[in-house]
Amino acid sequence: MAGVKNQVKWVVKHFSSLVLLALVAAAGVAYFTTRLSIAHFTTLVFVVVVAILLLAYYGFMNVRAVLIFAVIAVVLLGGVMLSKRPSVKANQFQAVFLANGSAYFGHLKDIDTPTPTLTDVYLIRNAAQQSTTTQAATPQPVLAKLSSDLHSPEYTMVLRADQIMFWENLQDSGKVVQAIKKDLGKK
Repeated sequence: MAGVKNQVKWVVKHFSSLVLLALVAAAGVAYFTTRLSIAHFTTLVFVVVVAILLLAYYGFMNVRAVLIFAVIAVVLLGGVMLSKRPSVKANQFQAVFLANGSAYFGHLKDIDTPTPTLTDVYLIRNAAQQSTTTQAATPQPVLAKLSSDLHSPEYTMVLRADQIMFWENLQDSGKVVQAIKKDLGKK
């Protein structure tokens, strides 16, 4: 029986080293990219630390190794949480630019998920305006609600994160935000 326990300890020791390396790799992904959200990384760290604590409780890891593992996990978590990722300002409107060249305006939510959402969605369309001196129509940009499309979609648009090229927080003093607020009846 002691031989089996020693074999299990050997496997746990080497497996925990691999788990620690995977945790370091996940921290790098969470810190340098948006592929792994901070919330998902936090959950991953929590689950791994609890699993390591259970292994120590059942005698498969010594306390010193668990403490070192936990300290490294907490340091990685702190580094990821303190990273300077741009954040969506909930009280502002955002502009979202997609890979297909489309641009939409609204309130962006859940940016760290595979399917972010945009609410109060507007887009810019070209509307023909008749010139008084010539008969040619010149296109003029017009802000339009997404719900004014022929198929009458709701105000919420679900996006694919891999199709978002970039997004920006918009200033309240900008023309787009002023037009949206006027349309929504806000001052």
